[in-house]
Amino acid sequence: LKHRLVGRCEISGFEDAEGGRTHIVLKPLLIPVEPIPRRAHQGWRYFAGEDAPHDLSDFTVSGDLLPRELTEQLSEIGLV
Repeated sequence: LKHRLVGRCEISGFEDAEGGRTHIVLKPLLIPVEPIPRRAHQGWRYFAGEDAPHDLSDFTVSGDLLPRELTEQLSEIGLV
């Protein structure tokens, strides 16, 4: 979303696909994460645990979330 990571999905398995390829099967639940800016490229999909953005549920409680538009604006200037 505007060059930011905003969510993640858990991998539930792998399936063989045509041409010797493999499909990565994801669970259908999107887990919101702390929005962080990232340029689009293949490598950012796989973070080491310490480099991955925190799940929003890990450090927020009900009512602590800012409106999405405000979060985007603050992120653009590096404040969140």
